[in-house]
Amino acid sequence: MNKRIKKLRRELDLTQEKFGARIGVKGNTVAQWESGRNEPPDSSLAFICRWMNGFVLEQALCMLQSQQQSWMRSRRNLI
Repeated sequence: MNKRIKKLRRELDLTQEKFGARIGVKGNTVAQWESGRNEPPDSSLAFICRWMNGFVLEQALCMLQSQQQSWMRSRRNLI
């Protein structure tokens, strides 16, 4: 789990402090999870999952909107 949390945080380009602030813990807590010294409690894991589901959904909606706009532009060029 520690490597997955670290990978996720880095993919989001967040410091341990900023990642922790987003999920309601301190940066040193995130550091302990990433080092394997402690495991995140189920409540924190559930929060991370809910937060990431929202993030992924937001990214997917943005991608769909962008594709739709591209389609509309190409359709206008045909007319």
